[in-house]
Amino acid sequence: MTDSPETRRRPSFIRRLIRNLLILAVVLALLVYFAAPSVISGIARRQIEDQFAQRFEGNVTVARCTFSWPAEVKIESLAVSDSEGHTRLGAELVETKIDLWKVFSETYVVDIRVLAPHVRLRESADGGYRIDGMKESQPERDEEPPSSSTLPDIVLNASLERGTIEVVNARGETLTIDRLDGRIAWPSTREPLDLNLVVGKMGAGALSVEASLNLFPEGRPDEERMTGTVSYEIEPLDLAVWAPLFAPLAGVRSLDGSLAGKGDFRIDEGLALSGEGSLNLRDVFGRGEAPDARPISFKEASLAMSFTADDRGSGTQRVNMKLADAFSMDFDGRTREPLAASGEVAGKLTVTGDVGRLIDRLGSMLDVKPGVTLNGAVDGAFDLTMTLADGTPQSARLDGSLKLSGLSGKDETGRSLPLASEARLDARQLAWHGKGVSA
Repeated sequence: MTDSPETRRRPSFIRRLIRNLLILAVVLALLVYFAAPSVISGIARRQIEDQFAQRFEGNVTVARCTFSWPAEVKIESLAVSDSEGHTRLGAELVETKIDLWKVFSETYVVDIRVLAPHVRLRESADGGYRIDGMKESQPERDEEPPSSSTLPDIVLNASLERGTIEVVNARGETLTIDRLDGRIAWPSTREPLDLNLVVGKMGAGALSVEASLNLFPEGRPDEERMTGTVSYEIEPLDLAVWAPLFAPLAGVRSLDGSLAGKGDFRIDEGLALSGEGSLNLRDVFGRGEAPDARPISFKEASLAMSFTADDRGSGTQRVNMKLADAFSMDFDGRTREPLAASGEVAGKLTVTGDVGRLIDRLGSMLDVKPGVTLNGAVDGAFDLTMTLADGTPQSARLDGSLKLSGLSGKDETGRSLPLASEARLDARQLAWHGKGVSA
């Protein structure tokens, strides 16, 4: 029995159908590969412009947004500008790369690069700073508590280069910080995240911050097991250049001098904390707001602190503050479970100073009338004990004395002020119990 012509042609038809389907699949794959990037780029550009327009007032522009395989997005010349065309927020280039092949093994490898970002911060009515033109944020919905499940493995490399920050204070004065560089290296969710950040102005000092934080021990969110180190170093800041930021804090219209500092801090399991830090001011001179205001003028001032706190908040605190030859303060304290149902804070405070020198050094900050002079020595020591319940003060006790000696002074006309040469304030078992004070 022989096959009919239709039966003999069927294998040939099936082969042609399979061949045509394969050709169609290849064409579609090539179409997706080459055409999809332009479609995705257009969608991404519109989404970026819409998202920024929802959060900022002003004009949002993106010169170019491109997508390429395997998964790389480039945003060029992103800018949020005001009505006069001045940039409030922007960047010359933002690059994001994701390794899609790693996703199938539940590993997310992400590279982010931001080139020449620009941010303008403006002082608000409450004294804080926020990005200029940022709209009021909407109330956020209650978030679910973080899951304790294991996180996917994340590899993150991010860099920020040649950034600029403009800081505009309430008086309209602008400080331009042209040294903003940062780097984040996170080799794995299970390993510490390393952070390096430099914020400053070329030739006028900078603040450098370094951190190494193990955020997710064993790949799980667990704040009780977080560990890490954080350090900062302030290269001497030229206060004359940084005056728009610091002068309002001191209540002066101009400021000269330098600020430097250094600190190292550690986080151990249970959110136990320890560390020490310092700040140093040198050759400071500032002129008050009023034409006849006393200037602020001193050669050196310093603040040094160190502390320890275990997983229950129990620990020690030491603070030392000096102002040239005019004032010195030391505090040596300790805490015992301050957030527990029955906690305690205690410490010893000692102060010494020279009234005349203090007025000369701090000038208009003390609001003493021009022409008025005061002289004398200050010497005091106090012991403080405070009880707490869940972090709220319940009672306090103060023991100690403050002695003023050699007091004298003259008013703005040169007449002597009626002051006793000696004065003493004694606080013996002075107690506060939440409703009143007793002694």
